[in-house]
Amino acid sequence: MGALQAFIFPNSIADRSKIMNSVPSPENDQQEPDSHTDQEGLNENQAEILLELQRDIMESIVLGSPAQYLFENICLLIERIVPGSVVTIMLMHEESYRLFIVAAPTLSDSQVGRFTGIKPGPESGSCGNAIYSATPQYVSDIVNDTRWNGLRDLANELNLGACWSQPITTTDTRIAGSLAITSFRKRTPSYFHRRLLETSAHLAGIILQRDKIEKTLEQTESKLRGITNTLPGVVFQLRLFFTAGRYQLDYVSDGIKSLLNYPVNATPKLNALQRHIHRDDQNQIQQSLLTASESLSPWQHDFRIITTDNSQRWVQARAIPEPPRGDGSIIWNGVLLDITNSKATELKLRQSAIAFENTSEGIMITDPQSRIIDINSSFCRITGFTRDEVLGQTPRLFHSGKHDSAFYQTLWAHLESKGYWQGEIWNRRKSGEIFPEWISISVVKNERQETTHYVAVFADISQMKESEKKLIHLAHHDTLTGLPNRLLFNARLEHAMERADRNKKRIGLLFLDLDRFKNINDSLGHAIGDDLLKQVASRIKDTIRSDDTVARLGGDEFTIIMEDLNSNSDAVSTASKLLNSFHRPFELHGHEFHITTSIGLSQYPDDGSDPESLLKNADTAMYRAKENGRNTLSLYTPQMSEEVRNRTLLEKDLWKALRSDELEVWYQPQYCLKEQRYRGVEALVRWRHPIRGMIQTDYFIGIAEDADLIGELGEWVTRQACQDIALLAKKGFALDLSVNLSSKQLNAPGCQRLIHIARQSDIQLERLEFEISENFIMHDPDRTLPVLNLFGQHNISLAIDDFGSGYSSLAYLSHLPLNRIKIDRSLIQEVSSDLNDAAIVQAIIALAHTLELTVTAEGVETARQYEFLEASGIDLIQGFILSPPLTCDLLLELLQQQASV
Repeated sequence: MGALQAFIFPNSIADRSKIMNSVPSPENDQQEPDSHTDQEGLNENQAEILLELQRDIMESIVLGSPAQYLFENICLLIERIVPGSVVTIMLMHEESYRLFIVAAPTLSDSQVGRFTGIKPGPESGSCGNAIYSATPQYVSDIVNDTRWNGLRDLANELNLGACWSQPITTTDTRIAGSLAITSFRKRTPSYFHRRLLETSAHLAGIILQRDKIEKTLEQTESKLRGITNTLPGVVFQLRLFFTAGRYQLDYVSDGIKSLLNYPVNATPKLNALQRHIHRDDQNQIQQSLLTASESLSPWQHDFRIITTDNSQRWVQARAIPEPPRGDGSIIWNGVLLDITNSKATELKLRQSAIAFENTSEGIMITDPQSRIIDINSSFCRITGFTRDEVLGQTPRLFHSGKHDSAFYQTLWAHLESKGYWQGEIWNRRKSGEIFPEWISISVVKNERQETTHYVAVFADISQMKESEKKLIHLAHHDTLTGLPNRLLFNARLEHAMERADRNKKRIGLLFLDLDRFKNINDSLGHAIGDDLLKQVASRIKDTIRSDDTVARLGGDEFTIIMEDLNSNSDAVSTASKLLNSFHRPFELHGHEFHITTSIGLSQYPDDGSDPESLLKNADTAMYRAKENGRNTLSLYTPQMSEEVRNRTLLEKDLWKALRSDELEVWYQPQYCLKEQRYRGVEALVRWRHPIRGMIQTDYFIGIAEDADLIGELGEWVTRQACQDIALLAKKGFALDLSVNLSSKQLNAPGCQRLIHIARQSDIQLERLEFEISENFIMHDPDRTLPVLNLFGQHNISLAIDDFGSGYSSLAYLSHLPLNRIKIDRSLIQEVSSDLNDAAIVQAIIALAHTLELTVTAEGVETARQYEFLEASGIDLIQGFILSPPLTCDLLLELLQQQASV
């Protein structure tokens, strides 16, 4: 038994500890298994929970656990998996077309009653709408959702916040009811929640189908056994006034005396039968008669009567209608049969024959020597054999070959000792196809206890088996690409390692991550992103060997397991082919897209002794490929793990540094050539680590970007720099302040926070300038412009940093709210020796001045660079030729020295 089985059946010998760990509970784990709603995939824990749920409920179904028991345990398990939820299962009454709760273990009887009798419709709540539309309904906010208009008072009374409902269908695609997860707060279902709801509703449908099959089998067997000789009856004629919805008896035969236990000499009135009908059945009789009259179809109805001695009997009314009369009435001629104790032999045989021929289950009857003597039409439909082809044959004709002799010996032993056998068996159709069936075999004996017949009743459960197969496939494969998911990948990698150990071979594990896939997904939409992922999966499969395993772990991450390698070069060669395959564009929606991939390679047994470490090291190597410029392959080395460990520790330390005094703001002066004075400074952050000393700025800025700390870091620098410059202004040194911004800060909320920080300080806003990268502006200029305009509305200047390192043009930049450009140091370094760089710098200065933009040169280090820039009309310079970055105190000394000259 699995983990969930141990939880459902506490008296079993299964270990309950596993389920307590795998299924979260409010006591042990307030975090639900799926806390990421934006990632269309399952992590390993979520997939394991779904797989255990499917496996153990299916095992319980096969073991014959009662439907009500299974329904309530499905509800309790989901409520355990999704804390704070209430789970209900509702079934639809076919005649009234209304819903009734069959399982809601945590609701009170009064609450259950409030939900009873809901009629499906577009405004009848999540469950009614799910059945009405035959689609799942995810209502995250009941208060504001029109689908709950019809149940608004009930929702308000019970303080319902959200309700997600999935239709329950049986194998014949009939909608039988719904399964719902309800919360008392607003709540949006994650991908895991939707999969959990879909899986649980599917299991409920299987339970219903099993129950239907078992009940039908039991009814069929009961009809075949029941043999009676006589059927006392009462002939009657009734007149139905259809428009008025009432009826009256025009004639009742003398049999009514015996039926109602009247004295022999008594003469009951015509309405005597109506007065003796059980009061709980009167409305049902009238309603069923009206329904039959609408189509003038034969009427049959079972009901109770109370005799004169106050005893209760069951009778069956069977009647057929005459054509409607001129007054709109309909005459029904029929018979009442006493079915309390027994039925007449003729009627019983006729009913048995009808059941035998019209049941959806196949029926086969054999003699004591197992020769087939009768079958029904469903037998022919299921097996494909005709009646003439099987009569006189034995059931060996249908053997599939899937069961050995021991199986049949056990079957016959149980049949002879118990008189019946029930279970799953595989047989063969006439076409040669083998199929599973659920079969019940009974022994028929005479009064001398001699076997006279064997009766087998079976149902084709191929669809149920196919459903099981689909559930297993869903648990092990990615729904978008059809590739193995993380769960199946881990299993295959573990098996591959075992084979490699036996065969003394190597394994290569490639970890692929698409370069800048997020840009495509965010800018063009998830539909194009999904199509791209499917094409990438197809291209990878076309490039690798047929026996290699490619899996999608989630997002844009793919892995490839390569077995039976002789050397490292085999895996490197495959990786090179993959890189080359990405040189071809991908065609999506009539357009060509170019995308590359970064690949990390780890190999077994060199780079890991278990699947987890091998995958982690391949992932580490992939990130090194990203750092090396993307679109390349990186082989794992032990040094990488140490670097990752150091980076992780620094990330943790950086978080602490933001809340202590380890960070400092230094300032590099900017010199105005025209005014011959220091006019401004650029704020630069420094990290004085208590153990490691000064940390290289570029290194920890990258860590801050990856750890999503860059926004907090940038706001801290802005706040500190504004305070320092405001303090210098009070001492008589008014300076312009430039602060670098990350692209992750350039969104409306981030810009609003920066503006608020500046306004809280004493700095004059017109002296504040934010520097942004050239590449950020050109990446998505339409989205950039509204964000940049926020700064201009508060008189805050903007500058393009590192101009000349990207692909922008001054002409296009003239349409943006910019005040200054800073020429990249890579151009400045060679202006005194490279004529091309010199010409480019002069052109930039001239065009910028034409557009009324101020120009600053970065990284000026030599006198020749200084002289060239001065001759070219540069506005500002900064670099080590003037001053390195200084602390605020040293900057004050520099300004005081300048003032004293």
